[in-house]
Amino acid sequence: KPVLQTNPLHSFSNEILPPVKPPKGIDIDQWEAFFVEFRSLLDRACSSSITSNSSSSEKEPQSTLSSKVDDDSALLWSSDKGVAELRLRREMRAQRATEALSSVEGAKAVVADAVLG
Repeated sequence: KPVLQTNPLHSFSNEILPPVKPPKGIDIDQWEAFFVEFRSLLDRACSSSITSNSSSSEKEPQSTLSSKVDDDSALLWSSDKGVAELRLRREMRAQRATEALSSVEGAKAVVADAVLG
């Protein structure tokens, strides 16, 4: 009998762990796409150490918030259950809205100067 390895991300052969067929009514391509995405999120969670007690978003300066990419794995497996990631996303949306409003106001001022002056 083969010895099972302790690494939770270890792939087992089909002889040890046969593949599971999708439930009735689920397309095999959708079934596989789900597990590919699930594995991607799990790999990202493991490699980014989001399970640590300190949140990386608390350490990031405000200027880098608009360039940060959303980390969906943080919503699933972070120790705070995604609270910090959701807060960061709200902050990023608010910053983008503020930047958009200020550029609209700036454009209005330029147009007003051109028309009136």
